[in-house]
Amino acid sequence: MKGRLGGMGPRGRTVIAVVGAAVIFGGGILLGVNLQGASNGPTTPHPAYASGRGLPSRSKQVTVVCTTVTGTVSGALTLGGCNKPAATGGSGTIPGSVLRTSGSATVTWNGTGQTTFLFSSTTSTVKRDKCGDGTEVVVRGSVTGNRSISAGNPGVKGAVRAKVCLDSGLNTSLLAGRSFRF
Repeated sequence: MKGRLGGMGPRGRTVIAVVGAAVIFGGGILLGVNLQGASNGPTTPHPAYASGRGLPSRSKQVTVVCTTVTGTVSGALTLGGCNKPAATGGSGTIPGSVLRTSGSATVTWNGTGQTTFLFSSTTSTVKRDKCGDGTEVVVRGSVTGNRSISAGNPGVKGAVRAKVCLDSGLNTSLLAGRSFRF
């Protein structure tokens, strides 16, 4: 067993070797490097890690909260004060039509990528007083995908929720004390 850190022991049992603080089990694979038959040549990754398969994710998708919404139903809405700058760049835009229809839409974040979501919007007639003379629109949905254009963007996950007020000119603002969440 010259040059090997493990092998078959008596009765065919696998021998375990301890190297520094690392434990190497029978197969001799540690961190994707084959330690058996070592040479000065290139190392071979463990098959589970070949071609990037099974690599652990470096960052988990995040839930985003935006604290302002401006724009009109007939144009684009700008989301501002968004947390998680690696995913949002601090702001984003979505079509204003998300406040009057249902379907699929995409938020384009400020220099970091896009998040696609399914949604449905309904107007609230019971709680009009919370929007003063305007109309309250409730948006609910869920994130269905992300496209990153910047390194380190973990992507956005979660349920989509917002309560938005529309004034008589169809200008938007968040209902007091509310946020636009993804």
